[in-house]
Amino acid sequence: AIAVCRDGDLLAYDNKRVIFVDSYFKETWRYVDMTVPVTDDVRDEYLLYWYYHKFGVRIIHWWVAVMGCDITESDCGMFYLGDKTFLPALSAFDEGAASTLNSARFAAALWDRVISRTRDRYTIDAIWKELDWVSKWFSADGTYSNDLGDISP
Repeated sequence: AIAVCRDGDLLAYDNKRVIFVDSYFKETWRYVDMTVPVTDDVRDEYLLYWYYHKFGVRIIHWWVAVMGCDITESDCGMFYLGDKTFLPALSAFDEGAASTLNSARFAAALWDRVISRTRDRYTIDAIWKELDWVSKWFSADGTYSNDLGDISP
């Protein structure tokens, strides 16, 4: 089966094949296959995918935390962070083993690259907590909720 969605949540649940619907009205979509072998060309063209294969699904968890998903504080993710900050921050771990990367270290790498507007909005601790709880949510198949059934960190 192939999952269909409009955002990265289904990849964060570690689905390997997803169809992203860009527009129902224009009938435009993209097929993402997370099982494609990683080659130099794939790395050059799809850096996030390469990092996913190097560091595991937590990269997708953090990506959706930064870019926005169904469970983040804001639908559009963490303001003033994004691919222009996310991918360069990951590059700080290119030479290290996967075990050297955790949400606290990645939050610090993001913090080193953010603009002042981001620092005005988030502390490094807030970035770390958002990365960490989103990753825990998806790793536990979305089991974090309060007594009312609301999603909560």
